Amino acid sequence: MAASDRTLIFDRLRKAGEGRIKAPHPGRATPPKMGSLSGKKKIDRFVEQASQQYATVDTLSSLDDLPRYLTKWLRRQNLPQEVVIAPILEHLDWQDTKSVTTRTGAATTADMVGVSMAYGAAAETGTVMMISGEQTPTTLNFVPDVEIIVLSKKDISAGMEGCWDQLRAYKDKTGQMPRAVNYITGPSRTADVEATMVLGAHGPRRLHLLLIDEASPWRKNR
Repeated sequence: MAASDRTLIFDRLRKAGEGRIKAPHPGRATPPKMGSLSGKKKIDRFVEQASQQYATVDTLSSLDDLPRYLTKWLRRQNLPQEVVIAPILEHLDWQDTKSVTTRTGAATTADMVGVSMAYGAAAETGTVMMISGEQTPTTLNFVPDVEIIVLSKKDISAGMEGCWDQLRAYKDKTGQMPRAVNYITGPSRTADVEATMVLGAHGPRRLHLLLIDEASPWRKNR
C-alpha cells in the first residue's frame, strides 16, 4: 500500500468519526438496577435467576451440615451414594455419612456426582464463579453428570462487576490469578437441534446449588 493510499484511508476514517456522540466510559456509567441489589433482595434475585436457568437451589445454615444433607439428598434423588468432593471441603466430617462413599480430588468419567465450592456469584444472572486450583479442580465443573456447588451467601455479588472485584482481591492476596475461571449459569444445555432443549450437552445434566449462611472456607482462610 502506497503512503498516499494509507493517508487517504486514515483521512476518511477520521472524517467518518467526526460529529459522532461518544459513549461514556463504562467506569462512569450508572450501574443497572439489578446490579445494585443488596441484602435479602440480592439473595432472592440470585435464587430466582438460577432457578430460571434450570438449576435447583437449597439452603443450609452451616457448612458442617453438608455431609448429612448430602446423604438424604442423594437418596431422595435416587442417585449413587458415591461422590467426588473438592479438597476445600475435605475437612468436613464425612465419616458421619456412613452410607455415602467420598473421594477427594479431580473428577473422572466414572464419577456420577461431584461437589465443589464456588468463589463468588452474580445475583443479576444467577451465575456462580468457579476458580481452578488444588482446592477446586476444574474437572468437577464439567465431568460428573450431577454437579453440586456450595456457595456462601456472603460471596454473592449484585452483578458480574462484583465477581471481578473478588478476583482482583484474590490476586492481591495470592500474587497471581487462577489459571482458569469458569462462570456457570445452570446445567449444560443446548437447543441447536430443532430448537429442542437438551440438558447435559457439554457437561453436567443437573446443577444443584447449596447456599450457606456462614462465610466460606475461602474467606476463613484469608
